[in-house]
Amino acid sequence: MADETHEMGTLFIVTYGRSGSTALMNALSTIEGSAFRGENYGASVPLVRSFLAVDRTVNTWGKLPRDVKDPWSGAHLIDAERYRKNMVQNFIDNVLVPPENCRWTGFKEIRYDLSPEVLEQIWDAYLREFPKSFIIFNTRCVEDVARSGWWRNWDRAEVDKLVNKLDEAFEKFQKANPTRSVVVDYDDYTADVMALKPIFDMIGEPFDEDGLKERFQARLTHGYSPSRDQALNAEPENQTPEKEEVEKEEVGKEEAAKEMSQG
Repeated sequence: MADETHEMGTLFIVTYGRSGSTALMNALSTIEGSAFRGENYGASVPLVRSFLAVDRTVNTWGKLPRDVKDPWSGAHLIDAERYRKNMVQNFIDNVLVPPENCRWTGFKEIRYDLSPEVLEQIWDAYLREFPKSFIIFNTRCVEDVARSGWWRNWDRAEVDKLVNKLDEAFEKFQKANPTRSVVVDYDDYTADVMALKPIFDMIGEPFDEDGLKERFQARLTHGYSPSRDQALNAEPENQTPEKEEVEKEEVGKEEAAKEMSQG
């Protein structure tokens, strides 16, 4: 658990699958005192939806006392602000689990196939409810996304629709929140790490160009390089235990993506 006496910031890496977000998360770990986490099956989305539901309950039915004979009994007793504060802290402590003296925590997530209106509500809550919070929108060329991982099994038009919809939502939200969010592109920062400098400027952290270059040169367990995609297409006789684990991860993500699209 983080030291409660130390002001800790929260970074959200918001993206879609196969966008290079794991590499970005690894790069951001060059920030001193940071502890960033991977995906959590979109756990923050129902969390925020519960905030909205509680607020609606209070605002609609909580203005007057209501006894047990009323279908909204006790709505006037709900403390929505305390609920949000406690639930955010619960999420930080038990899902993100930052170590003591952590200065920055956060996570990356790809499960945002939602309406633009809902996305705006969720991202607004990220910035409003989480401590010292910022959003990093990560994009990638849709052609490269469509050729990578489980997206190869999707209808190309559906991939284009999803990626383009989210890219548009990212740009719109960032323009409305220019000091609390930034859009970065995988092709830009893998070609030149200076493309990540706006993130560090936004959060007020020193930019370690050499350290970032080393991170991108290091091999990731889950990466997005062309060579890795070629390995995933290797013939069965070239199968390795490592490749088997990677493919299990891909199957799990494909199933999650299908569930999300049907939800």
